[in-house]
Amino acid sequence: MLRVPSEEQRAAFMKAGVKLKGILTIADDDQRWPKVTLLVKRFGLRDIVTTEYSDVDQGSARALAMLATEQHGYPEPAVDGSYLSATFDTAEYCRFCGIGRKQAAPFRLRKTPALGNSILQLNWIFDEYFVNRDTFGTVFKPSGVGCRPVVLDKTGVEIDSIVQLAVPQIVDLQVGNLAYKDCSHCGRRKYEATFLRTDPCPAPSKTDWPVSKSSQFFGDGASAFRLVLISGLLCQRIKAARLRGVRFTPCTE
Repeated sequence: MLRVPSEEQRAAFMKAGVKLKGILTIADDDQRWPKVTLLVKRFGLRDIVTTEYSDVDQGSARALAMLATEQHGYPEPAVDGSYLSATFDTAEYCRFCGIGRKQAAPFRLRKTPALGNSILQLNWIFDEYFVNRDTFGTVFKPSGVGCRPVVLDKTGVEIDSIVQLAVPQIVDLQVGNLAYKDCSHCGRRKYEATFLRTDPCPAPSKTDWPVSKSSQFFGDGASAFRLVLISGLLCQRIKAARLRGVRFTPCTE
């Protein structure tokens, strides 16, 4: 996966048989792969290696991590960072590692997003998801998932068409030898999340909830988030509904 910024570079990739449109995703068994790797080195582009799991792998998993493919929009008020106090109880929050915030109020959005058939994740908030109400009613509610309201920032009025998926259940992951850092300020532990690009998610202690969050925190710098896990059945329903915006990494057994 890589992003190609200049017209010169786009022309070179076109000559190699690759039509670029935003971010390029290409498999390593694609016949164009050798030419693409040479161009990546030639232009000094940033590429990311990821593992994509087959429908068979995903279909046989009892639990999977649900990961956003990209983020859109911001929690409000975003300019001065006051979304934290507007949305979270920050009594145990550490601004150095990001651990400790607890949601106490609805998320505030600048405007109503046109989600359509997509699952939304906001920038900065990597363990919460938003869907339109119809999608919630047909895909998530029948699986036993709850929801929370979302409001407009300027007025505080509830947005009728959008809901936040509610995930109160917490499970332990068998993190094994995953790399981690202990915060020098609060002492709490946070694991690196880069392994999720290529490796399965660690096994959870419980797999019969439709959706849950890891007890462990992941991320780097001042960013901290829990992994959102879903059951194999909910994964099948999301895929059957052709919802966009997320990908799935099976958990080890």
